[in-house]
Amino acid sequence: MNLFSRQPKIIDAANDPLAVGIAIKILRWQAQASKRMNRLAGNYSLRRQAWILALILVVLAGAMVTSLILQPSKSAPGTSVSYISHHIGEASNGKPPGEDTVVKTDSLTHRK
Repeated sequence: MNLFSRQPKIIDAANDPLAVGIAIKILRWQAQASKRMNRLAGNYSLRRQAWILALILVVLAGAMVTSLILQPSKSAPGTSVSYISHHIGEASNGKPPGEDTVVKTDSLTHRK
């Protein structure tokens, strides 16, 4: 397998009209959205624009702080002790290794 030695594909716009159509629609939508936002923001004074930006930043910062405070965690917040999960190193069936009750057989040990 030569995964790393392959040459990258050259995309030809003439061979992929669907991708070209999708890209044109996305660019048109972006241009329309930016025109609408510029028109809305242009109606406000610079002072009001600054207040709106500050309000947006305060709301985003509040949401981030709230998500940090309210996230469910098993360890107490603010402690510097690193906790190791109990499941690491344990068998998936809950028994320690070496205590299997099922006798394992294969084609060499199985007798008829």
